Amino acid sequence: MSKDDSIATSDALKRETQLRKLHFILNEIINDMGIKKGNFMDWMATILLGTAVFELRMIIHYIGQWIFLKVVAAPVISINFKWYEIEMEYAYWKMEQ
Repeated sequence: MSKDDSIATSDALKRETQLRKLHFILNEIINDMGIKKGNFMDWMATILLGTAVFELRMIIHYIGQWIFLKVVAAPVISINFKWYEIEMEYAYWKMEQ
């Protein structure tokens, strides 16, 4: 047990510490990405690149799932693409069928 464990801290102090840590992490992310150094177009390019990578990750995942379901001959009913999600419906299926 350390000396600090025996001292009761107030909720306000805990909240202030958490906010300082969050502020530090956000500043580090901004500095690492170079957002403050660039202009508006650089910032928009970073946001668009992040969005494109997120969408590509999701599309690759669901295409891989669809290929797996086709390989094992599971019936895929429908695939609905939205900008924020991909909805895939497939029938209940057992390997023995």
